[in-house]
Amino acid sequence: MAGFSWPSDLGIFQDIADKFFSDADESELRPIADEHKSLADQLPDQLYDGDDAYNELEDAY
Repeated sequence: MAGFSWPSDLGIFQDIADKFFSDADESELRPIADEHKSLADQLPDQLYDGDDAYNELEDAY
C-alpha cells in the first residue's frame, strides 16, 4: 500500500503486512484500524470491570 506508514513496533511483520495489504485501499483500512485500536485501548478497563463484577458475584455466594 503505497504511502502507508506502519507503526514502528510492527517489526519483522512489516514486510508481511506490506505484501498482504499491497492491493488494499488505505481509505478502507484506516477506519478499521482506528476502530480496532480504540477497542484495544478499552480492553484493559473492560477486563478490570469484568474482574470486579466476578469478584462481587463470588462474594455474594
